[in-house]
Amino acid sequence: MKSVTEKIITLAILVSFSACANDTISKIVEIPQTVPLTYTIGITTHALGSVVLQPQKETYAAGETVLLTAKPAAGARFTGWKGYKETTENPLVLKITENVTLVPLFEAEKTYTLALNQDPGGKIIRSNDKTVFLPDEKCSLEAIPLDGYTFAGWDGDVKSADPRIFITFTQNMQLYASFQKIPTEITYTLSASADSGGTIRTTPKKTTYYSDEYVTLQAQPDSGYQFYEWNGDVPAELKNTAEITIQMTKNMNLSARFIKRNWTTVIYMAADNDLESAAIQDMNELEGIDFTGSSHTVLVLLDRAVGYDGTNGDWSDTRLYEIKRDPAGINGTIISQRIACPQLDLYTDRNTELDMADPNTLRSLLSFVTASYSADQYALIIWGHGTGWRSASLESERSEDSKLGKQDGESQIAAGHGTGWRSDNANPAGRSPMKAVAVDDYSNSYMSLPQLKSALDGTKIDLIGFDTCFGALIECVYELKDSTTWFVGSEGVTPSTGWDYEKLFTRFFTTDKSAESFADSIIDQFAAQYGGVEKATISKIKAANAGTLKNALDEFALALSATITDSASRQTVFRTVFNDTESYSYTQYPCDRYVDVYALASHYKTDGTARVANAASSLAAEVSNTVTRSWSASGSPDVKLGVHLIPLTARDVAAARHAEAYIQGSGAQWQSAFVKESTGWVPTAAGTGLSLLDVLFYKTF
Repeated sequence: MKSVTEKIITLAILVSFSACANDTISKIVEIPQTVPLTYTIGITTHALGSVVLQPQKETYAAGETVLLTAKPAAGARFTGWKGYKETTENPLVLKITENVTLVPLFEAEKTYTLALNQDPGGKIIRSNDKTVFLPDEKCSLEAIPLDGYTFAGWDGDVKSADPRIFITFTQNMQLYASFQKIPTEITYTLSASADSGGTIRTTPKKTTYYSDEYVTLQAQPDSGYQFYEWNGDVPAELKNTAEITIQMTKNMNLSARFIKRNWTTVIYMAADNDLESAAIQDMNELEGIDFTGSSHTVLVLLDRAVGYDGTNGDWSDTRLYEIKRDPAGINGTIISQRIACPQLDLYTDRNTELDMADPNTLRSLLSFVTASYSADQYALIIWGHGTGWRSASLESERSEDSKLGKQDGESQIAAGHGTGWRSDNANPAGRSPMKAVAVDDYSNSYMSLPQLKSALDGTKIDLIGFDTCFGALIECVYELKDSTTWFVGSEGVTPSTGWDYEKLFTRFFTTDKSAESFADSIIDQFAAQYGGVEKATISKIKAANAGTLKNALDEFALALSATITDSASRQTVFRTVFNDTESYSYTQYPCDRYVDVYALASHYKTDGTARVANAASSLAAEVSNTVTRSWSASGSPDVKLGVHLIPLTARDVAAARHAEAYIQGSGAQWQSAFVKESTGWVPTAAGTGLSLLDVLFYKTF
C-alpha cells in the first residue's frame, strides 16, 4: 500500500527486444511511481482582523501541521471560525489532508470615547493616555492649575468641584476643566437665600470670591414646588432661569423664589404613525406658551415614527420632554428640555423605543410624574388615533389627507385622528377590533380601554382629555369614571391638527385654574379653531355621573326594545335610531356608526308609550347632568355624548354582525366595562336577549 502522502502515476516506456535474428519487437511497459501530495489553505480576509499562519507557505504537504492564529484589530474581538472547521479555538491547529478554506469571524467591541477640553491656566493629568475605553473601564482625571490660576470645576458629563475625579465608562464622555485666573487681593462676598419650597446649590461654595470669579447657582425646588424667579443682583435676562452663572464684580445678594406647583399636565403623544407631523406641530404650539407665574408644568412623552417627518433630527425613538418656552416662537424646531425617566429606561444620552400601546409604559410614566413633578392637580391628555369597534380584522387604508397640515372644511375631517384601525397582533388567531387609543405602528399594537383603565389605577387624575377621534362616548367615560373628575373629548372625527395647545393654555392661565376651567378652556379653544368644520364636536363630561347615566340608558333601551313586537315595529324604531338620530362615523369603510345619546332620547320624550317617554326624559336629564357643556359646529343643542350602534360596511349599510368585542358574553379579550355590564343596550352572544341591539339586529319574527 502506498502512503497518503504519495500519488501513484504511471510512466509508459517503450521497450524493444529481438524475437529472432531479423525481427525486432517493441512493447510499452507501465512503471508506477509516486509523487508527494500538496494542499492550499485559503483564508477569507476581514476588515476587523487578520490571520497568521505558522508556517506561512503557499502550499502544504499532506499531513503537515499548521498553526492558525486569528488576530483582531484594535477595538474588535475574535468570535470563531467558519468553513472547513467551525470552532472558537484560537490558535487553531490543523493537520493538512486536503485543501482548506476558513473564514475568521470578528466583531467590533462596544467602546466609549473620552474627549477633554479645558480653559487656559491649567492641565489635566490622566491615569492613562487612552481615548477609547471598554464598558466599565475606569480612568482617573486630575485638574492641576498653573501658578496664578485656580481650578473652577468640571463640566460636561461629570459636574464636580473636586479637581480629581474617577470615571467608569458607561457612555461616551465629554468633560471640560475650568480654570480661573486668581485676581490680586480684591474679594467679594455672595449671599444667596431661598424661600420655603426649595434650596440653592452654589458652585464653588466659599465665604469670599475673587474679583471676576464665576459662580454657578442652581435653584432646586422641593417636591411639589417649582422655581419661579431670582431677585437681587441678577441680570434681567436670567431672572427666570433656574441655573445661572454670575461674575463677581461686587458684593452680591440674591434670593430664589419658589411657588407651589398647581398643575402637572402629561401629554401621552402616541405619534409612531401617520400623525408624526401633527405631533411636531403641537410640540411647537406648546413651546409658544408663556409659563411665567403659571405654577403649571407640562410633560410630553413623544413617540415618533419613521418616514413621515424628517425635521428635528429625524429621530424615531421615544423621548420625554419638559416643555420650555421658545423665545423664537412657533417655528418648527423643538427646544424643550429632554429629561430622564429611569422607570422607563429613558435617558438623555441614549435612544430608547417604547411601545406606547403597552399600559405599563403609561403606568410607569405616571408613577415617575407623581413622584418627581408632584402637584395639587394632574391632567392627562391622550393624544393620537382613536379607534372603534368595526368588524374588519385588518386596518383600513389611511387617508393621504392625514399627512397634511392645517386644512379647512371636509378635507380636514377626512384627515382626522381616527384613520388608524388595528386588529389584534398579539394573538395569532386575531381578535375582534375594539375601542382603543395609543396606536403604535412600530409595535403594530394599540391600547384597549380596560388596559388604559388599568394603567390609571391608583393615580387620581383631575382631568382626562382625548385629543383623538371618538372620545366622547359613554363607553370611554364609563370605563374611566373612577379615574378622573372631568373628561373632555369629541364624539366624532377630530381633525388631524387636533387641539391648539398654545391658545388652550394661554386661555386657561387667565382663569381660576380649576379642573373645570381647564375643561372649559379646551372647549373654548376647540370652538374657535373648528367653527367652520362640519361635524366637529367637543364635550365636557362629569365622569362620576357615568354610572347613573349608563343605568338610564339601559332603562330607556329596554323600554324601547319592548315596543318592538314584529318586523314592522322594528323597522320603525330602526329608521329612527339609524337614520333620524344625530350620528357620527368615519368617511372610509368599514367603520363604526355612533349615535348621540341625548339626540336619541329627545326623539322619544314625547313618544306615545308612557314607559318610553318617561325613560327618554330621564335619560335626557342624566345626559345633561353628566355632559355639563358641549359644542358642535352645527350649533345643535342635541350633540353631547355618543354610543356605539353598529359597524358600517358602506355608506348607511349596517354590518351583518357586531364585533366580538362589543357582544356581551362573546369571550373576547379586553372587553370594556360598559359592554360587560350593560343590561339594556349591547347585544348578547346568543342574540336572543331583550337588549335594544339584540332586538334591532338579531331577533327573528
